[in-house]
Amino acid sequence: GVNYFCISDYHTSVDYSHRSLDMLKKIYGEDGFDSGMGKVLNNLGVSYGNLKKYDQAKKYLLEALDVRRKLYGGTTNHIEIAYTLLSLGINVAHVSDNRKALEYFHKSLDMYREIHGEDGCDEDMGTALHNLGHCYNQQRKYGTALKYAQQALKMRKKIHGENNSHIQIADSLNNLAAIYNAIKYHSKAIATYKEALSMYKTVQPEHNNVKKIENYLHSHGINSV
Repeated sequence: GVNYFCISDYHTSVDYSHRSLDMLKKIYGEDGFDSGMGKVLNNLGVSYGNLKKYDQAKKYLLEALDVRRKLYGGTTNHIEIAYTLLSLGINVAHVSDNRKALEYFHKSLDMYREIHGEDGCDEDMGTALHNLGHCYNQQRKYGTALKYAQQALKMRKKIHGENNSHIQIADSLNNLAAIYNAIKYHSKAIATYKEALSMYKTVQPEHNNVKKIENYLHSHGINSV
């Protein structure tokens, strides 16, 4: 199941993960738990989310959170709990529950900072920051959105290289440009969108943001080719 999850074959991953979960429940009992069960439940939740089955995703992610809190302690800062909180935030954001998403993202970020330190650097911390920026932008809290989006971009450049092209950096640039556009910083929005577009075309030219950015630039009289 994990192997198929890693190659984004979520239908097959769900099938194997259910088989694994059934076996683990037979071993440990319906109310039993171990770290493997927490991982299977989390993978099921994320897989269902990628299949846009958000109710099922939420069900398994909440079960994963429960198992992991039982394993590591309800108030313990642990990397697996932080990741499940992050996964829950992403899932509920997809159904436009920004209030709940923000709650999960903040809890996840706080936990990652306790684990890695305030100046720590981690891909999942970057994802939490990125999503906080996006959610606050949706709520029109632009100052806060800008703060988190800039932090996400800075962290992702630190992780992947200041001058390197990476899909996460492209996503952060796109997020930042959307915030600049929302607050009518059009020159900054255009420059940042152009930077994001160039990077998308380098690392993932079929990404759906490519066309969206091209349309935006075209609407401002800019040839993106």
